[in-house]
Amino acid sequence: AVLTACTHAGLISEGLQIFHRMKKDFGIDPKVEHYGALVDLLGRAGHLDQARHTIETMPMEPTPELWGSLLAACRSHRCVELAELSVERLASLGADDSGVYVLLSNIYADEGMWDGVSRIRRLMSAEGMKKDIGRSVIEADGQIHEFVNGGSSHPDKDEIYMMLWNLSNMVASA
Repeated sequence: AVLTACTHAGLISEGLQIFHRMKKDFGIDPKVEHYGALVDLLGRAGHLDQARHTIETMPMEPTPELWGSLLAACRSHRCVELAELSVERLASLGADDSGVYVLLSNIYADEGMWDGVSRIRRLMSAEGMKKDIGRSVIEADGQIHEFVNGGSSHPDKDEIYMMLWNLSNMVASA
């Protein structure tokens, strides 16, 4: 929790210090979750090579979540080469679902690498992969409500659309 707080607060050196003191000062052997927080900390800060080194040298087998975190950081920091490596590692772990390829395709698009976008889309098509539909789930008044991006099948859709229309008008007139 402390490492995650450092990540979200942008406290890179403090997060690194806490991670390195876990074993030495507190006798806590870092678990994969701690390494995940460290990779996230480094990735968000743009220290992508250090994040990769952390994944490759940690004392346990890397999880797909670690490579996925690095892949997300590659998009934020526009690092195509490391994004491709992350996707290779995810594939070797059997975690190369459509979301991974959509993210790589988006990284290519961000860089204007349209051949790469086409190659990924062809690969996805050949493998029968489809981009997952966006979904949101909320709990309101003790009931679970699921919304699908662009969907109109919710039983209370008329009331929801009316509320959104009213909110939109309020914002526009403010």
